[in-house]
Amino acid sequence: RFLLLLVLLGATNAYKSYRGYQALGIRINTADDFDLIVSLTEDEEHFDIWKDSRRPGDNFDVMVHPKMLQQFKDQLQASGLTYTIINEDVGVKVEQERSQHDTTKKDFSAFKNLTMIEQWIDDLQSNHSSLVTIFNAGSSYEGRTIRGVKLSTGGTGKPAVWIDTCIHSREWIACATNTYMTQKLLEEYSAGDPDVMNYLNSIDIYSVPVFNVDGYVESWEGDRYWRKTRSPNSGSTCLGTDPNRNWDYFHCERGSSTNPCTQTYCGTGPWSEIEVESVRQTISAVPNLQAYFAIHSYGNWFMYPWAHFSTQADDHNDLTALCSDVSNAIVAVDGEVFECDQISAFVGVTSGSSVDWTKDVLGVRYNFAPELRGDDFVIAPSNIVPSGEEIYAGMLRVYDRIYNDIPLQ
Repeated sequence: RFLLLLVLLGATNAYKSYRGYQALGIRINTADDFDLIVSLTEDEEHFDIWKDSRRPGDNFDVMVHPKMLQQFKDQLQASGLTYTIINEDVGVKVEQERSQHDTTKKDFSAFKNLTMIEQWIDDLQSNHSSLVTIFNAGSSYEGRTIRGVKLSTGGTGKPAVWIDTCIHSREWIACATNTYMTQKLLEEYSAGDPDVMNYLNSIDIYSVPVFNVDGYVESWEGDRYWRKTRSPNSGSTCLGTDPNRNWDYFHCERGSSTNPCTQTYCGTGPWSEIEVESVRQTISAVPNLQAYFAIHSYGNWFMYPWAHFSTQADDHNDLTALCSDVSNAIVAVDGEVFECDQISAFVGVTSGSSVDWTKDVLGVRYNFAPELRGDDFVIAPSNIVPSGEEIYAGMLRVYDRIYNDIPLQ
């Protein structure tokens, strides 16, 4: 069916050009500013929201089509809103990134395409065969396998942690950070780090580097800013659904769209995307799941439930305290500051997210959605190691909490 679809759509391998597009960071001073900017950027044919912050003093980042650029700037000025130019010409930056890809590098000095990440998975298992098991978290619409690795020293009944990245396919730094952290944890275990040995002897860790495999391939081979899945939508020429609006948690009620051409299209119903349904089944089968991480970019935020509610979760204070510990560990690495709060406080109320679903339906205790460093999804590969180091330091604080939660035998 996929090959037939390609023929019908006349698909090609041509890269989408972003020449002349600009990215603007618009200063948010009040809640009214946020609401106004959202209303001005509703036309997703000409606007692509990168960072929808509603926090006073922060920026709301949006990429603007050249046809609308001057009109949009005039509207901002007339409304008394100030902005900075994040990227003068998005297309130039995308082309520079593409020209610098080096698929011969196996270290973390370059981003990896899906083939390279899958080879990394195989190599990781080969190099750490006593600790690493490869698992399949399901299949994609285009027939690719969603692969993950389980880190475990064996035994049953251990608390488990799940980490997935690139549910939004353009967020390359998230995939790279995940793989870096996974490899570093194994290397430090093998080197005899006493804390890491305690954590990994006591906790099972499941890591899925690329959740949205079809979208990730598209972001490498076609549209660098592709975010959604790649499934067709009946009655529309627009492809894909936002897989982080497709979970069965107040599906499509708020902060999502019923228009297939938007970036936050929620799908025809919960679990309409095979990728989301496959991961749901896999994660639901993980015994004693204590922590869930859906790592995104970008924003320098460490977020937690709720996304759907503006009210606080019952354990909000506990999550805030743990997040503060995590944030302190992160800033100690390289001075990168991460803010802590619930998701709705950062981006407004959104429905159908993985973090809310895993917390409320599966009863996972520690749920986090970090938004990593950067001011664009196209980010220099020199950020991979610093991002990996700082988030790794934060993750160790979570592992420490889980380790200390385990009852003495």
